[in-house]
This record gives sequence, structure tokens and C-alpha cells, in this order.
Amino acid sequence: MNSIESYELSNLDYSSKDFLQDFLSYCVHSIPEDGMESKSLSVRIKFSNIFLQKLKKCDHSLLMKNKQGENICYFFLKEEDKGEALMIEFIFPSENIKNTTHKEKSTLFTISAIKLMKLFDVSTIKGKITRTNKIKGYITFIKRYIKYVELSETNQNIQATITKDKVLSYYEKL
Repeated sequence: MNSIESYELSNLDYSSKDFLQDFLSYCVHSIPEDGMESKSLSVRIKFSNIFLQKLKKCDHSLLMKNKQGENICYFFLKEEDKGEALMIEFIFPSENIKNTTHKEKSTLFTISAIKLMKLFDVSTIKGKITRTNKIKGYITFIKRYIKYVELSETNQNIQATITKDKVLSYYEKL
């Protein structure tokens, strides 16, 4: 099992070559936002850059690395109620974990949630799932591999909620 201590969170450097490469690759191939679905690569890149400008307005932008110094995952966060909840605006994996199994990605997501709750001293993490492309596969992944995430649907929006008790209980079983 991966231990929580095997990973560290740090502030994201938007000018990092690795980050920019991971971000562009993820956006072009995964198409997480409207406008990126164009068949034209230049249009996808344009909308990826617009999306990045939007993400730069988040309260916190973090990078999780493993002990070997490899980038694992990126987080863009907003504080909702200081000390109560953290809002995930966007999260995406590094190319370094592209070929890992769903189970390994689930474990990394679990460790990330615990580390974020500890860092920001919150008991809840929330996020609105805004993805339009490949949404069914994404929801299936969450339901199958990240079972502690509560999903609720309102007005065609899907809200994901993670509570400290559920994520810690899940982690203990890994």
C-alpha cells in the first residue's frame, strides 16, 4: 500500500515545463471543458490556454509529488468556508501516472484527499463535476473505485462530496 508520507504537496509553478506539458496533454486528449472538443488541435490549444487563465484565479494551485520527485497530480482549489470545506475546481493527473491501473489511481486520489484535508484543516472536500466529454466513464470510475465519494445531482449539475470519516475509513481498508 502507498503510504501518505510517500507524497508531498507544494505550490504549483505555472511556468514549469512539466506542468505546462501535462496540462496541455491532458486538455487536448481528455477534453475536460467545452470548446476543447474541436477536431482542430490549434483550437483545442487555444481553449486550453483560456481554461488555464481561469484556473489561475483559484485560491490555491498545488502539485503532489512522490518521494522520487515525480509529478503525480495537480489541484486547483477554492476555500469555501474557512476551516469547514474545500472546493476542488479542477484536478488532473500527471502524465507520469497515465499507465497506472484504476486501483492505483484510486489509491492516489484517496491519499490526495487525506493530505488536502490535513493541509487545510477541513473535514469536507466538495467539487462540481463540470466535465462534458466522457462524463459517463468518469462517473463509473468514481462509483467503482472511489466509493467514499458521495455524488448528488441537482439542476443537471453533479456535485461530489468527500468527508473525512469516509475517506479515512476507506484508506484503512486499502
